[in-house]
Amino acid sequence: MKRNIGGYFPTYIDSYLTLKSLADAVTKSSIMQSILEKWVANSRAKESEKVLLDRISQRLSAQWKIDKKQPPYWSFEEYKEKVHVELLSRGISEENVDKILKSIQK
Repeated sequence: MKRNIGGYFPTYIDSYLTLKSLADAVTKSSIMQSILEKWVANSRAKESEKVLLDRISQRLSAQWKIDKKQPPYWSFEEYKEKVHVELLSRGISEENVDKILKSIQK
């Protein structure tokens, strides 16, 4: 399965990418995919998905400690539901959302 992740880049990057794609008779997407696949492989070697999920959970736990003291006053369950919707809307899988939600500390 593939998803469009898109992005805006400075003109000089687009110009070079266009020249490179025409010179090599490949698409810009294939060049970007190759670059990103190498980046993901290198990043995963340094930081696993579990580490990233833990970092997200820690950030959300810290945010809960701030949010619970400010209006609108939400229960912990309401906060987790808000986070659930936000993470899904950002394209995080349901499985990873569940892992994150289980790790958020009160």
